[in-house]
Amino acid sequence: MYHHAVRLLRILLVAMLSTPALQAQAETSALRGTVLDTDGTALAGVNIAVLNASPRAFTGEDGTFLLTLMPGTYTLEFTRIGYAPRLAIVTAPTAAALVVELVPRTEALGELVVSTQRTDATLLDAPAAVTTLDADEIVASQTWALADLTGRV
Repeated sequence: MYHHAVRLLRILLVAMLSTPALQAQAETSALRGTVLDTDGTALAGVNIAVLNASPRAFTGEDGTFLLTLMPGTYTLEFTRIGYAPRLAIVTAPTAAALVVELVPRTEALGELVVSTQRTDATLLDAPAAVTTLDADEIVASQTWALADLTGRV
């Protein structure tokens, strides 16, 4: 009889302690969405920050994202290099998927310092990797996506 009472108390204790955790899990909701540019192309690598809170996400290759939020109203900030930041106010839970459009923007970046030294050496004699670009190549290779620079410099 004693063992049954102890076992019953343990079961009740576990049930009481786990109920708030289960309720907290049940109260969160998934906010799904897609980020596009003005011509409808999905944007990968967009940073989605929940202002005044800690959740954060990034869009995948297909421009989609997923945020897990507690019920409430939130301000989301969408940022990506080459695009103007965008704010969106959302209420969780919501059944509708969020679609956000970012507008391209040219950004003035900090200065670039290029140092040169004239020596009498050929490209084969140089002690480091050397790349030569003329002005036309520089203009033709302009890119605004960080991923497009991979392997070019």
